Amino acid sequence: MRVGRLLIAFILLLTLTHSPAVLGQNNNRQKLEKEKKETLKKIAQAEKILAQTETKKKASLGQLNALSALIKSRKSLIGSIKKELGLLNSELNELQSIENAMASDLETLKNEYAAMLYSASKTSNSYNKLVFLFSVQTFNEFFRRMKYLEQYGETRINQVEQIKIVKESLGRQRVQMEEKHKEKEDILGLQLKENQNLLNLQKKQNRIIRSLGTKEKQIKKELADRRKAAKRLDKLIADIVKKEIARASSAKVEVAASSSFEGKKSKMLWPVPGFITNRFGRQAHQTLKGIVVNNNGVDIQTNKDQKVRSVYSGKVLRVALVPGNGTAVIVKHGEYFTVYSKMKNVLVKTGQEIREGDVIGEVYTDNNGVSELEFQVWKNNQKLDPQTWLSPK
Repeated sequence: MRVGRLLIAFILLLTLTHSPAVLGQNNNRQKLEKEKKETLKKIAQAEKILAQTETKKKASLGQLNALSALIKSRKSLIGSIKKELGLLNSELNELQSIENAMASDLETLKNEYAAMLYSASKTSNSYNKLVFLFSVQTFNEFFRRMKYLEQYGETRINQVEQIKIVKESLGRQRVQMEEKHKEKEDILGLQLKENQNLLNLQKKQNRIIRSLGTKEKQIKKELADRRKAAKRLDKLIADIVKKEIARASSAKVEVAASSSFEGKKSKMLWPVPGFITNRFGRQAHQTLKGIVVNNNGVDIQTNKDQKVRSVYSGKVLRVALVPGNGTAVIVKHGEYFTVYSKMKNVLVKTGQEIREGDVIGEVYTDNNGVSELEFQVWKNNQKLDPQTWLSPK
């Protein structure tokens, strides 16, 4: 007969629940929930921006960009769901192992109890007990047999108690298994729904690409206008930076401000919420084959009338209207400069000191219903990739 069977199932369950593997699964669950929450926020944001571009009832690059961002977020959500299913399957396997162990324990306990009842039936009357006690040679052996009969009676009571505990634990375990299976069904349903959402978005994306393919002449004209506007802004920034370098008064002040700005690399708040549609540097055009565009900053598509905020404290060097690019604001941070263009309703003035997070204006919305901010970072006359300065999303 096994010793210490009482609460074996409970100890097994407790051990598995607090094992490194299960604790790791719990941590992964929390990370996945956080990841899903952030992805759902991105989806809601992209859907809102897409709806604004669709008010014009015509295909545009803004629509295509919003759809691409939405598809990317939907794929990320489906990836999270797959990970969640993997974790859930692992949990179900753990629970099944526990249930199997409990069922085995329960069967063993029942067999042991049946054996005890059979043994007890042989010594159930007083005569058999007396024969058992007095058929000994020494007093010590008599005492041991007395103790045995006492413990045997207690063991029978304990065995009944053990069977009851394991039965109750097994019942709870099976309820938990049913809950996990229901959760798995819900997640599989969500996965199916998201796969269909993704398929619909991809079909819509292909329709817009085909529609834009018929507007090549118009898109090339828009691209040429954009290049002209970019050159104007580039010249404006270069001239201002050149003058600022020439008249920099205090090296100590410049170094301190630059060092402070550098400390915020990859941690800066975004000037507007949204998603990047055009990255820094040279890249292929989204729809025009063989056309390469060069971007001095990043373009962030956002909501209509969205407030633009300063990414860091500094001094406003210039507020200027740039034909084809709306209003631009250039801010100095020691040797560094940040540039915000495609703006309207600017709220700051040249020479004004501003703080991180201050509202400096609103994003301009073009004729296609696209609201997009161009954001640049310079170190003296060197253009830098702004995406490496912003907090990762």
